[in-house]
Amino acid sequence: MDIKSLQTVVSVADHGGFAAAAGALGLSVSGVSVHIKLVEEEFGLALFDRSRRPMRLTEDGKAFVERARDLILDWERLGGEFKPGATRGALKVGSVHTAVSGILPVALLKMQETAPGIQLRLTTALTHILEAGVRDGTLDAAIVTRPDPLPADLSFSPFCEEEMAVIARGVQPDISYRELLQQNAYVRFNRNGRVGALIESGLFSEGIQVKSFMEIDTLEGVLSLVQSGLGVSIIPVRNAGVGMPDGLTILPFGNPPLKRELGLLTPERNARRNLTDPLLQALYESSQ
Repeated sequence: MDIKSLQTVVSVADHGGFAAAAGALGLSVSGVSVHIKLVEEEFGLALFDRSRRPMRLTEDGKAFVERARDLILDWERLGGEFKPGATRGALKVGSVHTAVSGILPVALLKMQETAPGIQLRLTTALTHILEAGVRDGTLDAAIVTRPDPLPADLSFSPFCEEEMAVIARGVQPDISYRELLQQNAYVRFNRNGRVGALIESGLFSEGIQVKSFMEIDTLEGVLSLVQSGLGVSIIPVRNAGVGMPDGLTILPFGNPPLKRELGLLTPERNARRNLTDPLLQALYESSQ
Protein backbone atom coordinates (compact mmCIF):
# COMPACT_ATOMS: atom_id res chain seq x y z
CA MET A 1 0.00 0.00 0.00
CA ASP A 2 1.23 3.52 -0.78
CA ILE A 3 0.01 7.07 -0.13
CA LYS A 4 -1.81 7.11 -3.48
CA SER A 5 -3.94 4.18 -2.35
CA LEU A 6 -4.86 5.99 0.87
CA GLN A 7 -5.77 9.12 -1.11
CA THR A 8 -7.94 6.99 -3.39
CA VAL A 9 -9.83 5.45 -0.46
CA VAL A 10 -10.48 8.89 1.05
CA SER A 11 -11.56 10.30 -2.31
CA VAL A 12 -14.10 7.50 -2.86
CA ALA A 13 -15.46 8.11 0.64
CA ASP A 14 -15.72 11.86 0.06
CA HIS A 15 -17.23 11.66 -3.43
CA GLY A 16 -19.58 8.76 -2.75
CA GLY A 17 -18.49 6.49 -5.57
CA PHE A 18 -15.73 5.20 -7.82
CA ALA A 19 -16.64 7.26 -10.89
CA ALA A 20 -16.72 10.63 -9.08
CA ALA A 21 -13.46 9.81 -7.28
CA ALA A 22 -11.84 8.81 -10.57
CA GLY A 23 -12.76 12.18 -12.07
CA ALA A 24 -11.36 14.06 -9.06
CA LEU A 25 -8.11 12.08 -9.05
CA GLY A 26 -7.56 11.94 -12.80
CA LEU A 27 -7.70 8.12 -12.80
CA SER A 28 -9.81 5.59 -14.63
CA VAL A 29 -12.67 3.93 -12.75
CA SER A 30 -10.85 0.61 -13.08
CA GLY A 31 -7.71 2.20 -11.64
CA VAL A 32 -9.68 3.39 -8.60
CA SER A 33 -11.21 -0.07 -8.23
CA VAL A 34 -7.76 -1.67 -8.26
CA HIS A 35 -6.50 0.65 -5.50
CA ILE A 36 -9.52 -0.10 -3.31
CA LYS A 37 -9.28 -3.85 -3.88
CA LEU A 38 -5.57 -3.93 -3.00
CA VAL A 39 -6.17 -2.05 0.26
CA GLU A 40 -9.08 -4.28 1.23
CA GLU A 41 -7.07 -7.43 0.50
CA GLU A 42 -4.00 -6.18 2.34
CA PHE A 43 -5.94 -5.40 5.53
CA GLY A 44 -8.64 -8.06 5.21
CA LEU A 45 -11.40 -5.44 5.43
CA ALA A 46 -14.51 -4.55 3.50
CA LEU A 47 -14.23 -0.77 3.36
CA PHE A 48 -17.45 -0.15 1.41
CA ASP A 49 -20.90 -1.74 1.50
CA ARG A 50 -21.44 -2.26 -2.24
CA SER A 51 -24.91 -3.78 -1.76
CA ARG A 52 -26.34 -0.29 -1.16
CA ARG A 53 -26.90 2.48 -3.66
CA PRO A 54 -25.21 4.77 -3.22
CA MET A 55 -22.62 2.56 -1.55
CA ARG A 56 -21.55 3.51 1.96
CA LEU A 57 -18.57 3.02 4.21
CA THR A 58 -18.72 0.06 6.54
CA GLU A 59 -17.91 0.63 10.22
CA ASP A 60 -14.39 -0.65 9.55
CA GLY A 61 -14.25 1.64 6.53
CA LYS A 62 -15.18 4.71 8.60
CA ALA A 63 -12.40 4.02 11.09
CA PHE A 64 -9.92 3.33 8.28
CA VAL A 65 -10.74 6.56 6.43
CA GLU A 66 -10.27 8.70 9.55
CA ARG A 67 -6.86 7.14 10.15
CA ALA A 68 -6.01 7.53 6.48
CA ARG A 69 -6.81 11.24 6.65
CA ASP A 70 -4.31 11.64 9.50
CA LEU A 71 -1.63 9.72 7.62
CA ILE A 72 -2.17 11.79 4.47
CA LEU A 73 -1.88 14.98 6.51
CA ASP A 74 1.39 13.73 8.06
CA TRP A 75 2.68 12.96 4.57
CA GLU A 76 1.76 16.46 3.36
CA ARG A 77 3.48 17.98 6.38
CA LEU A 78 6.62 15.98 5.63
CA GLY A 79 6.59 17.28 2.08
CA GLY A 80 6.14 20.84 3.35
CA GLU A 81 9.21 20.59 5.56
CA PHE A 82 11.43 19.75 2.60
CA LYS A 83 9.76 22.08 0.09
CA PRO A 84 9.81 25.50 1.78
CA GLY A 85 8.53 27.28 -1.29
CA ALA A 86 5.50 25.06 -1.79
CA THR A 87 2.03 26.50 -1.14
CA ARG A 88 0.03 23.33 -1.42
CA GLY A 89 -1.22 21.06 1.35
CA ALA A 90 -3.60 20.71 4.28
CA LEU A 91 -3.40 23.16 7.18
CA LYS A 92 -5.08 22.54 10.54
CA VAL A 93 -6.10 25.90 11.98
CA GLY A 94 -7.95 26.77 15.17
CA SER A 95 -9.70 30.06 15.85
CA VAL A 96 -11.45 31.84 18.67
CA HIS A 97 -15.19 32.22 18.05
CA THR A 98 -15.05 36.01 17.78
CA ALA A 99 -12.65 35.84 14.80
CA VAL A 100 -14.80 33.26 12.98
CA SER A 101 -17.74 35.68 13.07
CA GLY A 102 -15.55 38.60 12.03
CA ILE A 103 -12.34 38.70 10.03
CA LEU A 104 -11.77 35.03 9.23
CA PRO A 105 -14.43 34.49 6.50
CA VAL A 106 -13.07 37.48 4.57
CA ALA A 107 -9.52 36.15 4.86
CA LEU A 108 -10.53 32.66 3.73
CA LEU A 109 -12.19 34.04 0.61
CA LYS A 110 -8.98 35.91 -0.15
CA MET A 111 -6.94 32.73 0.33
CA GLN A 112 -9.10 30.90 -2.20
CA GLU A 113 -7.79 33.40 -4.74
CA THR A 114 -4.16 33.81 -3.61
CA ALA A 115 -3.36 30.30 -2.34
CA PRO A 116 -5.89 27.84 -3.79
CA GLY A 117 -3.59 24.89 -3.12
CA ILE A 118 -3.97 25.22 0.65
CA GLN A 119 -6.76 23.15 2.16
CA LEU A 120 -7.81 24.61 5.50
CA ARG A 121 -9.26 22.40 8.24
CA LEU A 122 -10.84 24.73 10.76
CA THR A 123 -11.91 24.24 14.36
CA THR A 124 -13.03 26.70 17.06
CA ALA A 125 -12.33 26.76 20.78
CA LEU A 126 -11.26 28.99 23.65
CA THR A 127 -7.75 30.42 23.47
CA HIS A 128 -6.13 28.17 26.09
CA ILE A 129 -7.42 25.08 24.27
CA LEU A 130 -6.09 26.37 20.95
CA GLU A 131 -2.69 27.12 22.52
CA ALA A 132 -2.51 23.53 23.76
CA GLY A 133 -3.37 22.29 20.25
CA VAL A 134 -0.53 24.29 18.67
CA ARG A 135 1.91 23.07 21.32
CA ASP A 136 1.05 19.38 20.97
CA GLY A 137 0.91 19.48 17.16
CA THR A 138 -2.79 18.77 16.67
CA LEU A 139 -3.05 22.29 15.21
CA ASP A 140 -0.59 23.95 12.84
CA ALA A 141 -1.70 27.45 13.81
CA ALA A 142 -4.38 29.30 15.77
CA ILE A 143 -6.03 32.70 15.49
CA VAL A 144 -6.12 34.08 19.03
CA THR A 145 -5.89 37.18 21.18
CA ARG A 146 -2.27 37.85 22.17
CA PRO A 147 -1.20 35.47 24.94
CA ASP A 148 0.13 37.11 28.09
CA PRO A 149 2.68 35.83 28.79
CA LEU A 150 3.67 34.27 25.47
CA PRO A 151 5.05 30.72 25.96
CA ALA A 152 8.69 30.45 24.90
CA ASP A 153 7.98 27.65 22.42
CA LEU A 154 5.28 29.59 20.54
CA SER A 155 5.39 32.56 18.18
CA PHE A 156 2.66 35.23 17.91
CA SER A 157 2.31 37.30 14.71
CA PRO A 158 -0.23 40.14 15.11
CA PHE A 159 -2.37 41.20 12.18
CA CYS A 160 -4.94 43.63 13.66
CA GLU A 161 -6.29 45.42 16.73
CA GLU A 162 -9.97 45.59 17.67
CA GLU A 163 -11.42 48.17 20.05
CA MET A 164 -13.84 47.12 22.78
CA ALA A 165 -17.22 48.84 22.79
CA VAL A 166 -20.27 48.95 25.02
CA ILE A 167 -23.41 47.99 23.12
CA ALA A 168 -27.08 48.50 24.01
CA ARG A 169 -30.38 48.12 22.16
CA GLY A 170 -31.78 51.27 20.58
CA VAL A 171 -30.26 54.68 20.00
CA GLN A 172 -29.54 56.29 23.35
CA PRO A 173 -28.04 59.79 22.88
CA ASP A 174 -26.18 61.76 25.55
CA ILE A 175 -25.33 58.76 27.70
CA SER A 176 -21.90 57.54 28.74
CA TYR A 177 -20.65 53.97 28.58
CA ARG A 178 -20.34 54.07 32.37
CA GLU A 179 -24.02 54.96 32.76
CA LEU A 180 -25.08 52.22 30.33
CA LEU A 181 -23.13 49.62 32.26
CA GLN A 182 -24.27 50.71 35.69
CA GLN A 183 -27.95 51.24 34.88
CA ASN A 184 -28.65 47.99 32.98
CA ALA A 185 -28.31 44.25 33.34
CA TYR A 186 -25.00 43.07 31.90
CA VAL A 187 -24.46 40.22 29.41
CA ARG A 188 -21.01 38.88 30.24
CA PHE A 189 -18.53 37.18 27.91
CA ASN A 190 -17.20 33.86 29.20
CA ARG A 191 -14.46 34.81 31.65
CA ASN A 192 -12.49 31.65 30.77
CA GLY A 193 -11.77 33.15 27.34
CA ARG A 194 -9.07 35.78 26.81
CA VAL A 195 -11.52 38.42 25.53
CA GLY A 196 -13.71 37.86 28.57
CA ALA A 197 -10.73 38.12 30.91
CA LEU A 198 -9.54 41.28 29.14
CA ILE A 199 -12.96 42.89 29.52
CA GLU A 200 -13.12 41.95 33.21
CA SER A 201 -9.73 43.58 33.72
CA GLY A 202 -11.03 46.73 32.00
CA LEU A 203 -14.12 46.85 34.21
CA PHE A 204 -11.94 46.50 37.30
CA SER A 205 -9.59 49.27 36.12
CA GLU A 206 -12.59 51.57 35.49
CA GLY A 207 -14.05 50.76 38.90
CA ILE A 208 -17.34 49.66 37.31
CA GLN A 209 -19.48 47.03 38.99
CA VAL A 210 -22.04 45.35 36.76
CA LYS A 211 -25.16 43.32 37.46
CA SER A 212 -24.79 40.13 35.48
CA PHE A 213 -26.93 36.98 35.40
CA MET A 214 -25.81 35.71 31.98
CA GLU A 215 -22.39 34.52 30.80
CA ILE A 216 -22.13 33.67 27.09
CA ASP A 217 -19.44 31.97 24.95
CA THR A 218 -20.05 33.52 21.53
CA LEU A 219 -20.33 36.97 20.02
CA GLU A 220 -23.54 36.01 18.23
CA GLY A 221 -25.08 34.92 21.53
CA VAL A 222 -24.16 38.19 23.21
CA LEU A 223 -25.52 40.24 20.30
CA SER A 224 -28.77 38.28 20.26
CA LEU A 225 -29.41 38.87 23.97
CA VAL A 226 -28.57 42.57 23.71
CA GLN A 227 -30.80 43.00 20.64
CA SER A 228 -33.61 41.34 22.58
CA GLY A 229 -33.31 44.00 25.27
CA LEU A 230 -32.05 41.64 27.96
CA GLY A 231 -29.03 43.75 28.84
CA VAL A 232 -25.96 45.61 27.64
CA SER A 233 -22.51 44.19 26.97
CA ILE A 234 -18.91 44.89 25.99
CA ILE A 235 -17.65 43.28 22.78
CA PRO A 236 -14.76 43.62 20.31
CA VAL A 237 -15.75 45.79 17.35
CA ARG A 238 -15.11 43.60 14.33
CA ASN A 239 -12.79 44.57 11.49
CA ALA A 240 -12.79 43.54 7.82
CA GLY A 241 -15.96 45.44 6.98
CA VAL A 242 -18.13 43.12 9.05
CA GLY A 243 -20.83 45.50 10.24
CA MET A 244 -22.75 45.59 13.47
CA PRO A 245 -26.53 45.03 13.51
CA ASP A 246 -28.69 48.12 13.04
CA GLY A 247 -30.41 49.74 15.98
CA LEU A 248 -27.60 49.50 18.54
CA THR A 249 -25.92 52.16 20.62
CA ILE A 250 -22.16 51.55 20.31
CA LEU A 251 -19.77 53.45 22.59
CA PRO A 252 -15.98 52.93 22.87
CA PHE A 253 -15.14 51.38 26.23
CA GLY A 254 -12.39 53.07 28.23
CA ASN A 255 -10.31 56.20 27.83
CA PRO A 256 -8.28 55.45 25.78
CA PRO A 257 -10.48 52.65 24.41
CA LEU A 258 -9.56 49.15 25.53
CA LYS A 259 -8.20 47.04 22.65
CA ARG A 260 -7.41 43.42 21.96
CA GLU A 261 -4.68 42.32 19.54
CA LEU A 262 -5.44 39.43 17.21
CA GLY A 263 -2.68 37.35 15.71
CA LEU A 264 -1.61 33.98 14.39
CA LEU A 265 -0.07 31.60 16.92
CA THR A 266 2.41 29.06 15.55
CA PRO A 267 5.21 26.88 16.93
CA GLU A 268 8.46 28.81 17.38
CA ARG A 269 10.09 26.27 15.08
CA ASN A 270 7.42 26.38 12.40
CA ALA A 271 8.00 23.68 9.78
CA ARG A 272 4.77 24.73 8.00
CA ARG A 273 5.67 28.38 7.42
CA ASN A 274 5.15 27.90 3.69
CA LEU A 275 1.43 27.36 4.49
CA THR A 276 0.93 29.59 7.53
CA ASP A 277 2.52 32.67 5.91
CA PRO A 278 -0.17 32.92 3.16
CA LEU A 279 -2.84 32.66 5.87
CA LEU A 280 -1.19 35.41 7.92
CA GLN A 281 -0.91 37.63 4.85
CA ALA A 282 -4.60 37.11 4.01
CA LEU A 283 -5.61 37.92 7.59
CA TYR A 284 -3.50 41.09 7.56
CA GLU A 285 -4.81 42.31 4.20
CA SER A 286 -8.42 41.54 5.19
CA SER A 287 -8.12 43.64 8.34
CA GLN A 288 -6.89 46.81 6.64
